[in-house]
Amino acid sequence: MLPVSPRKRILEPPKCGRTTSSSEIYHQIVKNIAAFPEGSVIKAEMMHLNIAEKCFFVGMWGAEPLQKLFEGKLLLKELDQLPNFGEIFAVYDCHDGVIPRVTINDYADEGGYDAYLIDFGEHIHMTGDENIFALPDDIRLLPAEAIRCFFKEGDVSHMTEFRLTRVALRVLEKCGGDFLPRSVKSRKEQGICGHYDPKLNGCFKGRHCRLLHELFAPQGVTKDLEVEDALPETEFDAPFPKKFGSIVEMQFHCGWLFSSGMDQE
Repeated sequence: MLPVSPRKRILEPPKCGRTTSSSEIYHQIVKNIAAFPEGSVIKAEMMHLNIAEKCFFVGMWGAEPLQKLFEGKLLLKELDQLPNFGEIFAVYDCHDGVIPRVTINDYADEGGYDAYLIDFGEHIHMTGDENIFALPDDIRLLPAEAIRCFFKEGDVSHMTEFRLTRVALRVLEKCGGDFLPRSVKSRKEQGICGHYDPKLNGCFKGRHCRLLHELFAPQGVTKDLEVEDALPETEFDAPFPKKFGSIVEMQFHCGWLFSSGMDQE
Protein backbone atom coordinates (compact mmCIF):
# COMPACT_ATOMS: atom_id res chain seq x y z
CA MET A 1 0.00 0.00 0.00
CA LEU A 2 2.93 2.37 0.68
CA PRO A 3 4.04 4.76 -0.64
CA VAL A 4 0.82 6.60 -1.48
CA SER A 5 0.52 8.90 -4.49
CA PRO A 6 -0.21 12.56 -3.61
CA ARG A 7 -3.79 13.78 -3.91
CA LYS A 8 -4.77 15.75 -7.00
CA ARG A 9 -7.84 17.43 -5.45
CA ILE A 10 -8.53 19.07 -2.10
CA LEU A 11 -10.66 16.98 0.26
CA GLU A 12 -14.31 17.92 0.62
CA PRO A 13 -15.08 19.40 4.08
CA PRO A 14 -16.91 17.47 6.82
CA LYS A 15 -20.70 17.37 6.46
CA CYS A 16 -21.52 17.67 10.14
CA GLY A 17 -20.43 16.81 13.67
CA ARG A 18 -19.71 18.86 16.78
CA THR A 19 -16.46 20.80 16.94
CA THR A 20 -14.45 20.51 20.15
CA SER A 21 -11.34 22.10 21.62
CA SER A 22 -7.94 20.40 21.69
CA SER A 23 -8.40 19.49 25.36
CA GLU A 24 -11.98 18.25 24.95
CA ILE A 25 -11.17 15.83 22.13
CA TYR A 26 -8.82 13.85 24.41
CA HIS A 27 -11.61 13.18 26.91
CA GLN A 28 -14.09 12.42 24.14
CA ILE A 29 -11.99 9.55 22.73
CA VAL A 30 -12.28 6.08 24.31
CA LYS A 31 -8.81 5.17 25.60
CA ASN A 32 -6.96 2.01 26.64
CA ILE A 33 -6.89 3.14 30.28
CA ALA A 34 -7.69 -0.40 31.52
CA ALA A 35 -4.12 -1.42 30.65
CA PHE A 36 -2.85 0.83 33.48
CA PRO A 37 -4.30 -0.49 36.79
CA GLU A 38 -3.62 1.60 39.89
CA GLY A 39 -0.66 0.44 41.96
CA SER A 40 0.90 -1.53 39.12
CA VAL A 41 4.28 -1.13 37.46
CA ILE A 42 3.83 -1.09 33.70
CA LYS A 43 6.11 -0.71 30.71
CA ALA A 44 4.91 1.46 27.86
CA GLU A 45 6.15 3.48 24.92
CA MET A 46 6.50 7.21 25.57
CA MET A 47 4.95 8.73 22.46
CA HIS A 48 4.74 12.49 23.00
CA LEU A 49 5.96 15.15 25.43
CA ASN A 50 4.09 18.42 25.99
CA ILE A 51 6.24 20.62 28.22
CA ALA A 52 3.88 23.61 27.89
CA GLU A 53 1.01 21.63 29.43
CA LYS A 54 3.34 19.70 31.81
CA CYS A 55 2.31 16.26 30.58
CA PHE A 56 3.44 13.35 28.45
CA PHE A 57 1.69 10.51 26.63
CA VAL A 58 2.41 6.80 26.74
CA GLY A 59 0.88 3.77 25.00
CA MET A 60 1.04 -0.02 25.28
CA TRP A 61 0.85 -0.64 21.49
CA GLY A 62 -0.14 -4.27 21.95
CA ALA A 63 -2.88 -4.48 19.31
CA GLU A 64 -1.56 -6.17 16.17
CA PRO A 65 -4.15 -4.55 13.83
CA LEU A 66 -2.85 -1.12 14.87
CA GLN A 67 0.70 -2.15 14.07
CA LYS A 68 -0.33 -3.38 10.62
CA LEU A 69 -2.21 -0.16 9.99
CA PHE A 70 0.79 1.92 11.04
CA GLU A 71 3.08 -0.06 8.74
CA GLY A 72 0.70 0.33 5.80
CA LYS A 73 0.02 -3.41 5.52
CA LEU A 74 -3.77 -3.12 5.27
CA LEU A 75 -5.90 -2.51 2.20
CA LEU A 76 -7.93 0.61 2.94
CA LYS A 77 -10.47 2.65 1.01
CA GLU A 78 -9.17 6.15 0.24
CA LEU A 79 -11.63 8.95 0.93
CA ASP A 80 -12.35 12.15 -1.01
CA GLN A 81 -14.23 13.82 1.85
CA LEU A 82 -13.14 14.44 5.42
CA PRO A 83 -15.22 12.44 7.93
CA ASN A 84 -17.43 14.33 10.36
CA PHE A 85 -15.83 16.08 13.32
CA GLY A 86 -14.96 13.55 16.02
CA GLU A 87 -14.97 10.51 13.72
CA ILE A 88 -11.83 8.36 13.59
CA PHE A 89 -10.07 7.65 10.30
CA ALA A 90 -6.51 7.17 9.03
CA VAL A 91 -4.10 9.64 7.45
CA TYR A 92 -0.90 9.03 5.48
CA ASP A 93 2.21 10.64 6.96
CA CYS A 94 4.35 11.08 3.86
CA HIS A 95 7.33 12.30 5.89
CA ASP A 96 7.73 9.14 7.96
CA GLY A 97 5.87 6.76 5.63
CA VAL A 98 3.33 5.59 8.23
CA ILE A 99 -0.45 5.60 8.60
CA PRO A 100 -1.73 6.61 12.08
CA ARG A 101 -5.31 7.02 13.30
CA VAL A 102 -6.62 10.58 13.53
CA THR A 103 -9.75 12.64 14.17
CA ILE A 104 -10.45 16.26 13.32
CA ASN A 105 -11.85 18.34 16.19
CA ASP A 106 -12.15 21.91 14.90
CA TYR A 107 -11.45 24.42 12.17
CA ALA A 108 -7.99 25.97 12.38
CA ASP A 109 -7.65 29.76 12.64
CA GLU A 110 -5.14 29.81 9.80
CA GLY A 111 -7.37 27.66 7.58
CA GLY A 112 -7.69 23.91 7.38
CA TYR A 113 -8.39 21.82 10.47
CA ASP A 114 -7.09 20.99 13.90
CA ALA A 115 -6.71 17.22 14.26
CA TYR A 116 -5.60 14.78 16.95
CA LEU A 117 -3.47 11.63 16.52
CA ILE A 118 -5.30 9.44 19.01
CA ASP A 119 -2.51 6.87 19.48
CA PHE A 120 0.29 9.43 19.92
CA GLY A 121 -1.26 12.30 21.88
CA GLU A 122 -0.16 14.85 19.28
CA HIS A 123 -2.23 17.59 17.67
CA ILE A 124 -1.58 18.33 14.00
CA HIS A 125 -2.78 20.76 11.35
CA MET A 126 -4.49 19.29 8.31
CA THR A 127 -4.81 21.37 5.15
CA GLY A 128 -7.17 19.14 3.16
CA ASP A 129 -4.64 17.82 0.67
CA GLU A 130 -3.74 14.73 2.73
CA ASN A 131 -4.37 11.12 1.73
CA ILE A 132 -6.98 9.82 4.16
CA PHE A 133 -8.63 6.42 4.53
CA ALA A 134 -11.74 4.85 6.01
CA LEU A 135 -11.09 2.27 8.74
CA PRO A 136 -12.86 -1.05 9.30
CA ASP A 137 -14.80 -1.11 12.56
CA ASP A 138 -12.45 -3.58 14.25
CA ILE A 139 -9.65 -1.00 13.98
CA ARG A 140 -11.66 2.21 14.19
CA LEU A 141 -13.25 1.14 17.48
CA LEU A 142 -10.04 0.00 19.19
CA PRO A 143 -9.37 2.16 22.28
CA ALA A 144 -6.87 4.95 21.72
CA GLU A 145 -3.32 4.12 22.82
CA ALA A 146 -2.25 7.60 23.97
CA ILE A 147 -2.73 8.01 27.73
CA ARG A 148 -1.87 11.37 29.31
CA CYS A 149 0.39 11.40 32.37
CA PHE A 150 1.17 14.11 34.91
CA PHE A 151 3.81 14.19 37.63
CA LYS A 152 2.63 15.58 40.96
CA GLU A 153 5.66 17.87 40.92
CA GLY A 154 4.56 19.19 37.54
CA ASP A 155 8.04 19.16 35.96
CA VAL A 156 8.29 16.94 32.87
CA SER A 157 11.24 18.65 31.17
CA HIS A 158 13.59 15.78 32.07
CA MET A 159 11.40 13.41 30.02
CA THR A 160 12.85 14.67 26.74
CA GLU A 161 15.47 11.90 26.69
CA PHE A 162 12.79 9.21 26.98
CA ARG A 163 10.74 10.21 23.92
CA LEU A 164 9.95 7.27 21.62
CA THR A 165 11.52 4.76 24.03
CA ARG A 166 10.10 2.19 26.41
CA VAL A 167 9.76 3.36 30.00
CA ALA A 168 8.73 1.81 33.33
CA LEU A 169 5.99 3.58 35.28
CA ARG A 170 4.33 2.93 38.63
CA VAL A 171 0.69 4.06 38.41
CA LEU A 172 -0.07 5.94 41.62
CA GLU A 173 -3.50 7.26 40.80
CA LYS A 174 -5.96 7.40 37.91
CA CYS A 175 -8.16 10.43 37.34
CA GLY A 176 -10.59 10.08 34.47
CA GLY A 177 -8.53 9.43 31.35
CA ASP A 178 -5.25 10.52 32.98
CA PHE A 179 -2.92 8.94 35.51
CA LEU A 180 -0.17 10.04 37.87
CA PRO A 181 3.03 7.96 37.69
CA ARG A 182 5.65 7.91 40.43
CA SER A 183 8.87 7.10 38.63
CA VAL A 184 10.22 6.66 35.15
CA LYS A 185 13.24 4.59 34.16
CA SER A 186 14.63 4.00 30.71
CA ARG A 187 16.13 0.77 29.46
CA LYS A 188 19.92 0.53 30.19
CA GLU A 189 22.56 1.85 27.20
CA GLN A 190 20.20 1.27 24.48
CA GLY A 191 17.44 -1.45 24.79
CA ILE A 192 16.32 -4.05 22.25
CA CYS A 193 13.06 -3.23 20.48
CA GLY A 194 10.35 -5.65 21.52
CA HIS A 195 8.62 -5.26 18.13
CA TYR A 196 11.68 -6.06 15.98
CA ASP A 197 10.83 -8.01 12.82
CA PRO A 198 13.88 -9.50 11.04
CA LYS A 199 11.93 -9.60 7.76
CA LEU A 200 11.61 -5.81 7.89
CA ASN A 201 15.00 -5.30 9.52
CA GLY A 202 13.09 -2.95 11.80
CA CYS A 203 9.71 -2.56 13.47
CA PHE A 204 6.28 -1.09 12.72
CA LYS A 205 7.33 2.35 14.04
CA GLY A 206 9.83 2.83 11.25
CA ARG A 207 12.08 5.81 11.82
CA HIS A 208 10.17 6.72 14.98
CA CYS A 209 11.82 3.86 16.88
CA ARG A 210 15.06 4.64 18.69
CA LEU A 211 15.73 1.14 20.11
CA LEU A 212 18.09 -1.55 18.83
CA HIS A 213 16.73 -3.72 16.04
CA GLU A 214 18.24 -7.12 16.69
CA LEU A 215 17.13 -10.54 17.90
CA PHE A 216 17.07 -11.42 21.58
CA ALA A 217 19.81 -13.73 22.77
CA PRO A 218 19.05 -17.49 23.23
CA GLN A 219 17.29 -18.67 26.40
CA GLY A 220 15.69 -15.27 26.80
CA VAL A 221 18.86 -13.45 27.85
CA THR A 222 18.64 -9.80 26.81
CA LYS A 223 20.69 -6.64 26.95
CA ASP A 224 17.78 -4.50 28.05
CA LEU A 225 17.36 -5.58 31.68
CA GLU A 226 16.53 -2.93 34.22
CA VAL A 227 16.25 -2.78 38.01
CA GLU A 228 12.86 -1.79 39.38
CA ASP A 229 11.85 -0.78 42.89
CA ALA A 230 10.24 -3.60 44.84
CA LEU A 231 6.47 -3.61 44.83
CA PRO A 232 4.97 -2.87 48.26
CA GLU A 233 3.77 -6.43 48.74
CA THR A 234 7.27 -7.82 48.18
CA GLU A 235 8.84 -5.78 50.98
CA PHE A 236 8.84 -8.04 54.01
CA ASP A 237 10.99 -8.86 57.03
CA ALA A 238 12.94 -12.11 57.01
CA PRO A 239 11.46 -14.68 59.48
CA PHE A 240 14.86 -15.22 61.13
CA PRO A 241 17.42 -12.60 62.13
CA LYS A 242 20.60 -12.60 60.08
CA LYS A 243 24.08 -11.87 61.34
CA PHE A 244 26.12 -9.42 59.34
CA GLY A 245 28.44 -11.35 57.02
CA SER A 246 26.53 -14.64 57.33
CA ILE A 247 25.78 -16.83 54.29
CA VAL A 248 22.20 -17.64 53.36
CA GLU A 249 20.62 -19.84 50.70
CA MET A 250 18.71 -17.90 48.10
CA GLN A 251 16.32 -19.04 45.36
CA PHE A 252 15.26 -16.98 42.35
CA HIS A 253 11.81 -17.78 40.91
CA CYS A 254 10.27 -15.90 37.95
CA GLY A 255 11.51 -12.53 39.02
CA TRP A 256 10.85 -12.99 42.75
CA LEU A 257 13.69 -13.45 45.24
CA PHE A 258 13.16 -15.71 48.26
CA SER A 259 15.37 -16.44 51.27
CA SER A 260 15.47 -19.86 52.84
CA GLY A 261 15.82 -18.28 56.27
CA MET A 262 18.76 -20.56 57.20
CA ASP A 263 22.09 -19.16 58.28
CA GLN A 264 25.25 -21.06 57.60
CA GLU A 265 28.28 -20.02 59.67
